[in-house]
Order: sequence, then C-alpha cells, then structure tokens
Amino acid sequence: MLKKNNVVYAATCNGVGVPLGITIGSFFLVLFTSENFCNKYLRFAPATGGIVTKEYLFYCLAVLFILITTLIFIFKKEKDYRSEDNYIKLNIFQNYLLIRDILKIPSIRVLMIALLTAEIGFATTDQSILILKLIETGVSKDNIMIINSSMYIVHIIIPIIVSKYTSGPKPMSVFLKVTPVRLIWNITFVIFIYYTTKFLTTYGNIGFP
Repeated sequence: MLKKNNVVYAATCNGVGVPLGITIGSFFLVLFTSENFCNKYLRFAPATGGIVTKEYLFYCLAVLFILITTLIFIFKKEKDYRSEDNYIKLNIFQNYLLIRDILKIPSIRVLMIALLTAEIGFATTDQSILILKLIETGVSKDNIMIINSSMYIVHIIIPIIVSKYTSGPKPMSVFLKVTPVRLIWNITFVIFIYYTTKFLTTYGNIGFP
C-alpha cells in the first residue's frame, strides 16, 4: 500500500487507523443509536429512538466498505517484484526457517521479550480498568463511550505527532524514553481511578461527564 520511501510510516498508519476505526465503529454505533444521548446532545426536542437505527448504520458502513475496497482495487497498482534480479522465491517451509534465523538474532530476542512484557507494567493505565470501575459505580454506557471517544482522539493525534521521531534511524529511542514516564504515570492514574470511583459512590452520578 505504501511506496518504498514511505514504508517507515506503516506503524503510524496502523496507529492512527486502528483507533480511528474503533472510534467510528463504537461512537456511531452506540451513541447515534442511543435515545438518551441523542435527546441530551443532538436534538432540540426529545424524540423516541436514536437519530439512526443500527440496521441503517450497518447498511451505510457496508456500502462504505465496499466502495473503499473497490476504489483501492481500481486505483492502487502493485509492483511485480519477481522481475527484479535479486528476487528470491521462498516456499512456506523456507519462510519459517527464515523466521527462525531472525529470532536467533540477540537484539531481536531482546526486542521480542520487551514487547511481550511491556504492557504488564501498564496494567493500571489500561482503560478497561477505569471502564469497569465506572460501570461498577453506575455510570451509563453513553457517558463511558464519550470518555472512550475522547481518549481515542488522543490516540489518533499522538502517532501523527511522534511520526517524525519514529521514522528516523533510531525509532526505538522514543519508546525507551517514554516507557519510564508511562510507568511513573501509573501512580497518578491509580489515584485518579480510586478517587473518581469514590466520588461517584459517595455523591452518585451527577451528570458525569
């Protein structure tokens, strides 16, 4: 999908596309079909049901999916690299042998272990913990979806901002510098979750957010 000079932005495209898709899929599906949300934020006069039905929304998304796929098929041309002199065709078994050889590289092993264990330290900053605690205190799914959507907007913007740093010769340097900050931020996040849920339990749902 990307040109050779833009391959370094593959991770950025993934980092932006995934939260964007989740935001569109969850935000429109839950909020635009919710009667309470539409009456509170989108309508001048209360009415029954959301501004769209789930059936109509799924229909529109299906048409959009087919349209985008068709446009990619028509306008995106793939280059046949088999005509290049250094092209080597590998079968399935040879591909697995190549993966094995790559995993033998010490730096790859360290990177693999780091990526597999990194999220353990960020367990408290996982949004699912906050969501479960908010559900436990009686916050509605509409309000939780608004909170999630605002967080996903941040997830969409951040990869674009840091792309100029991660596309250089040392893309892992940003990860190594940010990881200690995220670990320290866990303390603040735990305190925030504790006092937020305690506040909601004490005073009840007062139109939050």
